[in-house]
Amino acid sequence: MPAGIKYDLAVVGATPEACNIATIYRLTGGFNLEDDKLVTGSYLPPLAPLAIDFATRKAKAVKNVKVVEAADANATAIKIKKDSLVYVNMYIGNGTKAAQVTAINKTNDSYDTLTVSLGAAVAVGDILFEVAGAATGAVKGVYTLTIGTNPTAADKLTINGIDYTFAAAAAENVIAVGATATATASNLQDVVEADNQDFVVKANGAKLVFTQKVAGTGVIPTVAVTQTSGGTIAATVAQTTAGTAGNVANTPLNVANFLNYARVKVETGATVTAIGQVFEIIESKLQVPVSSKDKTTLGARFMFV
Repeated sequence: MPAGIKYDLAVVGATPEACNIATIYRLTGGFNLEDDKLVTGSYLPPLAPLAIDFATRKAKAVKNVKVVEAADANATAIKIKKDSLVYVNMYIGNGTKAAQVTAINKTNDSYDTLTVSLGAAVAVGDILFEVAGAATGAVKGVYTLTIGTNPTAADKLTINGIDYTFAAAAAENVIAVGATATATASNLQDVVEADNQDFVVKANGAKLVFTQKVAGTGVIPTVAVTQTSGGTIAATVAQTTAGTAGNVANTPLNVANFLNYARVKVETGATVTAIGQVFEIIESKLQVPVSSKDKTTLGARFMFV
């Protein structure tokens, strides 16, 4: 090996044929890859969606992720297809909700896990995309349940259709009557929170305060009381703060107008060649997925199967 010359001898896995290669039309000239959110030394794969500015001859990678396991609206983690371009502190959205990715776990061989509370259910195959930021004007709703009169044994409190029966001592599905309403509220806190996944529930004096985990998700609790003969319990609920999801930009931060031609190492001075047309793109083989919004911009020049 000649002195002063260094070769990258790392083994590169074969790229699966993900399109009809004979239909590829490459644009002439290259585009400067200027995207500080890509990891230096990583690689931009073939057919990755690109947002290209012809005036400046610059390209950015469009950072979409594909969901590989369903998660409900209260989930704090979402599993996605491995080797995406997502990064910590990136905001992802689905067009109606958006949230910040606070951590990425890549230890599993089959998927990566994002720590993120999107506030919307996701299904297998859903494509989430990078957005400019979280919702503006989002407010977490706060609702306060007040125990006006401490219960006696056998009284019942019903919250959101779930019955909580009181007794002198706690047991399964039974709440201990406290010496005061404040003590009873404290006894209720953990079990009520476990039954109301949309809320953080905290005792505050003779009150249970329900705070939405995700702004706009979770309605004011319903409350009913049932007194036994000689029973004393009284309880009410009121809205302290109205919850709203706020306004979320329903468009991605970047939208693809071309696809990447060849595997490119991310480094200073890197350039990409853009595909201007290609057919029979097999979406299941794409390392970086293409969203429906990308497809609208890409148009009939690109056919997906």
